[in-house]
Amino acid sequence: MEDVDVAILGGGIAGLTLAKWLAEEGVDFVLLEEHQRFFHKACGEGFYEQMGEHSFTHLYESNRGIERRLEETAVSTPHGILTVRLPVLMTDKRAVEEELARQVRARGGIIRTGEKVEALERQGRATILWPQGIRSRVVVGADGARSLVRRHLGLPPLHLGIAAATRCPSVDLPDRMLHVEFKRSVIPCGYAWYFPKKECWNVGIGTYAPRYFKPCLASFKKRFSDNLSWAVDSLPIGRPQPAVHHTSLLVGDAAGQVFAATGSGNLPAMICATLAARTLSRAARHGFRTPDFSDYERAWRATLGKPFARSHRLRQLTRTAQISEHLFHLLLKTGIKMS
Repeated sequence: MEDVDVAILGGGIAGLTLAKWLAEEGVDFVLLEEHQRFFHKACGEGFYEQMGEHSFTHLYESNRGIERRLEETAVSTPHGILTVRLPVLMTDKRAVEEELARQVRARGGIIRTGEKVEALERQGRATILWPQGIRSRVVVGADGARSLVRRHLGLPPLHLGIAAATRCPSVDLPDRMLHVEFKRSVIPCGYAWYFPKKECWNVGIGTYAPRYFKPCLASFKKRFSDNLSWAVDSLPIGRPQPAVHHTSLLVGDAAGQVFAATGSGNLPAMICATLAARTLSRAARHGFRTPDFSDYERAWRATLGKPFARSHRLRQLTRTAQISEHLFHLLLKTGIKMS
């Protein structure tokens, strides 16, 4: 039996960011990622540049994988195009995750890829990870929207939407901005996106009403070449859920720490992982003798609770588009002016 203080399940942005800061503090941990390579989910590959006092470049500490900085998003509805100013960094997300993994290992952290955890078993104050036979004082679920750690804790499933994404060589749209399409004719209860990268485009489609997904995706794919490879994934679209449960923590998608209106969770995952690392590092200095991780819960809610709530209200607003696309356009236009 192998003993560690912290076991992190999931090697995405949340898990890797957490591992990086734990390694820097000398905390004993192991990160287990089920795939051999990083980045497998449907994702637009964009990072908000700044949220409050937290910036992507400060948390990432590298330029590797950053391809473009775009300052505006064109939002298209059947009644016109609205422009939103919101700086976004477009990336090669696999390169970003590989760079984070390099930083973890350079700090002495342990990452094991191709290691899928099949089951968790509580044993006294510890948790056993099977089939690895790892016994850990603390388990962190950074394992996505369908988190094994959530299920082990007996927590209710998250409210999930579904999305698909691919990369294509070109799109007949201006490449100086991001493009988002809110149209029932494209997909009800959701949107399509067209994000210009350095040498290609990231395009995708998603909805919070999965019953529409399959036929709309089939129709959307006809706009592009037949030889494209599409990633399909679930994503949280409800309110974030409590992230601390005794000696287990949830970070990123596993806790629903995503902007519900857009499905954007990259920078929020990095921020929440950083806050979780501070909590775990303090506990490690006291040997995890009396673990109380409630300060992580308070910290992420104080930092992102209000933005998450605003995004959830905006997602609810998108239901208006199912009643009247014209009313949705007017409400969206008013919201952009107010912001």
